[in-house]
Amino acid sequence: SSGINAESQSVLFSFLQIGLSVSTALSVIGWKFILSFLDSRVSWLKCRMTLMILPLVLRSVSLAAMPYTGNVTITFSIALLTLNDILIGSAFSGGIVTLTYELDPFNGPVVFGIVNGVGEFSGFLVPLIRAALTNVDASEAGYWARYEQRWQWFFVLCGGIGIVGALTLAMGLLCWRGEWKRHCSLSKNVEDKKSKQKGDENGYVALDQNTSRP
Repeated sequence: SSGINAESQSVLFSFLQIGLSVSTALSVIGWKFILSFLDSRVSWLKCRMTLMILPLVLRSVSLAAMPYTGNVTITFSIALLTLNDILIGSAFSGGIVTLTYELDPFNGPVVFGIVNGVGEFSGFLVPLIRAALTNVDASEAGYWARYEQRWQWFFVLCGGIGIVGALTLAMGLLCWRGEWKRHCSLSKNVEDKKSKQKGDENGYVALDQNTSRP
């Protein structure tokens, strides 16, 4: 019976991982429309701040809340996992991938490769932290309660690290705001678009005036 349960759990986790990966891939399409919508209505800086920081904050909150949803329903926990993976898609549409390309199209892939490589370091570090944090002696009284508590600490720690990352991004975007404004990518700024449109209209008026002269 335990063997069947273990096998069923493995199948469930396999299909869950496939579903989460597909949801991340499909969410990129949705984030693309959100990026286009925001780009046409707010400045470049506000748009990139929204698409880089807000999804990261929501992911951090969902991670920190996830261990406390076990007593609600398994469906709610899966919904949080799905939301977390959908939010990951923002990185490819308006997030770090979009930003590295806009700031330096030629070296963008190299810069993103370095950033992604640093990010992948967590794949080696997090399991070590998890193993150390959730290591509880099975002979202790109240083992399962302590084990569950340690896992809660682990998820809260992951969420807290995400919040720190969001604050770091916000400081980087705000403290060097002058540098962002001077960048050519601000051609997507709404104010720049309006200025360009006004300049084009003035150009057409001047052209009409010049052509009307004898």
